[in-house]
Order: sequence, then C-alpha cells, then structure tokens
Amino acid sequence: MAGLRSRPFWLLHADLHRENFIVDQDGKLWVIDWELSMFGDALYDLATHLYLMRYPPTQERLMIQRWCGIVEEIRPGSSQGWCEDLPRLLDLKKAQSVFTDVIRVSQSLHAQGEFDHQRLRQAAWKLRGVLMAAAEPLGLESTPGLLETEAALTRWRGGRAPS
Repeated sequence: MAGLRSRPFWLLHADLHRENFIVDQDGKLWVIDWELSMFGDALYDLATHLYLMRYPPTQERLMIQRWCGIVEEIRPGSSQGWCEDLPRLLDLKKAQSVFTDVIRVSQSLHAQGEFDHQRLRQAAWKLRGVLMAAAEPLGLESTPGLLETEAALTRWRGGRAPS
C-alpha cells in the first residue's frame, strides 16, 4: 500500500454495512458493532463500506460524492487523492476478503450440521466469487473452478462427501 496519499487520521468504524446501522423509535441513526474500530484514514472506512454494501454504480458515485463533501467539511484534507487511492483500497478489501470469507464459509459448513450438496454448492459459489474478485489484486493468473472449490471444501471437511 506504499504510495497512498497522506490524509488526517481519525476514529474509524471499519465495518460499516447495513446490519450495523439501526434507526431507533425517535428516528435517530445509531452505528453498532465497534469491535473492529481503529484509528486511521477515513478513506479506508469508505472503501470498506463500498465493498460490503455493493451499491449499483450510480449509488456508489453518489455515496463517494457525499462522503467527500462531509469529510472535507469535518476535517479538511480527508478526501485528498481519493480518486487514485480508493481503487487501491478497494483492491485491498477484495484481497482481505479471501482470507476472512474462506474461513467463514468453511466454518459454516461445520456449524450448520447436516452436510448436503446444496450447501456445498452455495459455499463453493461464494468462495469462487470472492477468489475471482481478488484475482487481480492478488496477482493470481487463474482461480479454481466450481468443482475444484467443492473438492477443496470436501477435503477440508475431512473427506466426508455431502449426502
């Protein structure tokens, strides 16, 4: 990540997505689940939010525009160089996702009890998408196919084929 622009650091949530926003009875917005919070570049929070929310392109552009306006108003210089740095931070999020999603999906196959082919196929599709999204940032020349991914998940589960 060498070469990112220098921007002011501040408190980040680092996990901003739909499930971490709550509107109370009075219409006030609350952000929950601060366990990943840290001190850093606000552009990282935006990259995390965009990656997790998967907005359509028009909404993503609007979110970036609004974010730039708000952070500049609060702390001037916070959006400096966003055009160059945001794509790099989004690539970082794609790469990080490989590690967390492989563990999360693999563990879910154990946690849900009965191991069936439908769950295996869904897990393989999920991981295939994550790997394909991260292929370029990770410098992968190829990614495993669906059947290869299913076979790897089955081996990980101890060789027990789904019922």
